[in-house]
Amino acid sequence: MSDEKIRENRLRRMADRQGLALKKSRRRDQHALDYGMFALVDASTNVIVAGAASGRFDFTLDDVEKYLTQPVPPMLGHAGTTREASQLRQVVQASARHKRDARA
Repeated sequence: MSDEKIRENRLRRMADRQGLALKKSRRRDQHALDYGMFALVDASTNVIVAGAASGRFDFTLDDVEKYLTQPVPPMLGHAGTTREASQLRQVVQASARHKRDARA
């Protein structure tokens, strides 16, 4: 197994522990913009959480790892579980998107 596949599997397990699923683009055309790219999806609702801002999968494995290992903002306090941490992260991102859209 290649190092990239091992890393991908490790990140899948990390995402699973946070209530997320790591999805890989199904594109087979090597020249497509989202070929080999990833997105993180809420495992319970199947809603894309991160990695598809432009309407297509746009996270690399580095981006996935950075997202999954970022700490929960201190203003939100301590999350009891990784699922709660994931939900808090979603709230923060939704709030940031709302503020950004309000300014536009």
